[in-house]
This record gives sequence, structure tokens and C-alpha cells, in this order.
Amino acid sequence: MDQTLYTKSSESLADPKRLKLSDDSIRMVRLRIAMFMGYCGAAYDCTRSTGKFTKTIKDELEKALYMAGAEDDKHIVLAQTNEDVSVTSAVGQVVSGRFYVDPQSFVQNVNACLPADIRIFGYKIVTKSFHAERSCDMMRYVYLIPVFALDPASHASGGEDECLECSRRGTRIASSFSYGEKENETFNKILKYYVGCYRYCKSDITTNIDSFQANAIVTLQGMEFVKCEIVGHRFTLLQIRKMMGLAVALMRGLAPNPELLICRRFKKPNFKGPTAPDVGLYLDECFFTYRDEVSMKPFKEEAEYFKMKHIFSHIGSTEHEEGIFALWLHTLNHCNYPNLNVKKNPNLHIWVPY
Repeated sequence: MDQTLYTKSSESLADPKRLKLSDDSIRMVRLRIAMFMGYCGAAYDCTRSTGKFTKTIKDELEKALYMAGAEDDKHIVLAQTNEDVSVTSAVGQVVSGRFYVDPQSFVQNVNACLPADIRIFGYKIVTKSFHAERSCDMMRYVYLIPVFALDPASHASGGEDECLECSRRGTRIASSFSYGEKENETFNKILKYYVGCYRYCKSDITTNIDSFQANAIVTLQGMEFVKCEIVGHRFTLLQIRKMMGLAVALMRGLAPNPELLICRRFKKPNFKGPTAPDVGLYLDECFFTYRDEVSMKPFKEEAEYFKMKHIFSHIGSTEHEEGIFALWLHTLNHCNYPNLNVKKNPNLHIWVPY
């Protein structure tokens, strides 16, 4: 590991907006590090730049590193574990790079230059060969789906203008549906069909899903959400949303046999199915099997605080005020998704969820 000392004099901080160092000449180590960060993606267009007028998380981080004196160039080559352009939230993103590091104030200085919805939790020194994307073995994503979305009778009749629940958005509607052990067992049975290795859509990359399960209930803004965790590698955010969309359709009795539909139809290139909203999706943690030093464990407390303050509050308030999931449920019908219609697909067998 190269730990050569580089002198950063006051002349290299000519930009008056950059943080001023206390001494005229400070010797700091330029090291390759892995930074653990979290962000709420609601205010950003995407994770990395795709055009001149896009507001990206990566650009905000690059500017903060430059302003904090960690790098001499505003345009830095960063490696992150998720190279999907689509934006989502994260509490376990990992970014690697080579920067000037002051062990006593690096994290504090960078966070001072970042907006409140992006935070660095800490960093670990890594070897020269470490690359956040290529070294990542597995990722865990979490999708929070409202319990009412799994109720076949909720937001099922007519359009959103005729729906009593949509007209009384933001208030709790009395319902006899409860997400109990039976419903949880049925939902997990559906999610388990996604586990395995297969090619998604027309991509040449093989998707590897090790586990997919609903394991807890989370209450946000007075509403209950089912916490679904997916662990694997090489899957896209859109793929997760499509998997959740089809799983919800199956739970609501709108689609036929899950084994036949998921195993034989969903994993084919041209399958067209529902796509769940992106508001409930976030990156929870990245795993590096052969890099024991790169772990989120030392920063769990900071990550949990950020998740509750920025990500969970955003998911709860968005559904409470805008009813994103409620409006989406009205699009789940055989008119929009004829692939799910048993009458037009006689080879598919009817399946009653519970």
C-alpha cells in the first residue's frame, strides 16, 4: 500500500470557497480508501451524470471532496458499488478513490460541504487493487411495500376518481384485511420463486439472486409497510421494481400460478408486467466477501440514524401525502397487462393466494 506523504500547502487552496487549513503547510497522506455513504435520492435526477443539466449524487460528492481539500481536481474518477443510472436512496453505498486524508477531520470536512440528504459515515483504508464496483460480491436492497397494497379489495374498484380511499387520501380507511402469518407465508412463497441465476430481459449479464424474503413490518406515518429484502448480485433497480410489481399482482389474485408465471414467463426476454413505484426502494448494504476490512458494521449507528431521519421519513410522508402506491394499484388490471389474463392465456392456471 502506497502511504507516501504529500505536502498540501496553502497555495493549492487558492479557491476562496474551499475549506482553509489551520497551518500553512500540512502533511497529509494520500490513500486509497473506501467511503461508506448514504443519501436520499428524492431530490436528484440520477446517481451519475448523464447530461449537462442533470443534478446527480456523484457530482455533489465530487464537489464536496474538492471543497474539503481531499482532491485537487473537481472531476474525480469514483468507483461506486451501484453503476445503475436510475436514482434511489441508499444507506450502504460504497465509493472508492484516492484522496488526501486527514484522519482527524476528513469525514467532518466532507460532510460540511455536502447537502443534508447526503452523508459520509466513515471510511476504511484499502489496497491499490480495491475497486468498489468490481470488488463487491453482493448487495442487499430493501423494498417497503404498504400492507394495503397486498389487500385484493384495496383500491380495486373503478378509477382513482371513483375510489373512496383515494378521495380520502391521507386518512386511514377501515379494512378487515390484516397481514398475518398466513399472508406472510404466501408472500414469501411468491418471492422465493425469484431466487436463482438467470438472464433478465435482453441483457447478457446473468442475474444472481441468493435470497428474497419479507421479514418484518415497519410503521411509518401511521401506515404499515412490509419490509422485503433482496440479496444478490448483478440486478438492476428496474428489475427489482418489476419483481415487486408482479408479486403484488399475484398477492391480489390478479395473476395466475406464480410458479408458472415467474419461472417460465418473467425470466423470458419479452415479458411485460407491472412495475412497482421506486419510492420504497433503497440500497441497504454492500458485501465484500474477500475484503474483511470493508464493512458497514462500525458505522451502523450513523447509518441507522440517517435512514430514519431522511429515507424512512420520505417514504412515509410521500405515501401519506401523494398516495403513490394507492394510485399505482389502479393500473393493475388485465387491460394494461394482458399477459396476466387467464382468459387470453388458457395455458395459465388460476391461482387463489389465500
